[in-house]
Amino acid sequence: MYNDPFCVYREYIQNSADAIDTDAFKRKKEVLKDYEIRIKLDPDPQSKSITIEDNGCGIPVALAEEMLLSLGDSAKISDRERGFRGIPNTL
Repeated sequence: MYNDPFCVYREYIQNSADAIDTDAFKRKKEVLKDYEIRIKLDPDPQSKSITIEDNGCGIPVALAEEMLLSLGDSAKISDRERGFRGIPNTL
């Protein structure tokens, strides 16, 4: 899907931003007044790994298998959302 293997990191970070942009997250933030938006990158040279964490809305358990196995599929709406499957990334 990508020419450069490092693009996967941009895509994961974009997924984090999308999770924070969702209506479910906005409702969660309204309830928790001191809620801090967070996307954390934790590179570990020893294990040659990178962990990406966010506190966005997540994937509902009932949809997790379907969503995680449908590689390249996206429900993004191109005129409202950014990223590879949404509008072009201009950040």
